[in-house]
Amino acid sequence: MLFGKKSIIKEKEINQAYKEFLNNEEIILLCVDEAKDFDIMHLKEAQCFPLRRISNESHLLPKDAVYYVYAFREGIAYQGTKKLINKGFKAYNLGSQVHFKGYFEGLAAPKNRKLKRKKNNYE
Repeated sequence: MLFGKKSIIKEKEINQAYKEFLNNEEIILLCVDEAKDFDIMHLKEAQCFPLRRISNESHLLPKDAVYYVYAFREGIAYQGTKKLINKGFKAYNLGSQVHFKGYFEGLAAPKNRKLKRKKNNYE
């Protein structure tokens, strides 16, 4: 028997979710890997907020944003999404960046790839 509130984790496919992120300023693309791993390679324009910080420091995150959560390993992304939802945030699990087919940034990212983010839906 389970006690307490059960979190419902909604998932989105990472490539489609990235397109949504590019067209919606209210979405924050959040990597929950450790900062050292984030610095090596991450999705272009993503922000880093490590999983270990969510429990005690989630008050630093805007409450009205929508979070698309990913990590290098799917299990980490799932845990991060679950913690955010339990803290009252609207979050979606994107899973692993391994399946991503778009643009990366960081020390190990492929070079000479350009991407411009639209400022709003009217451009």
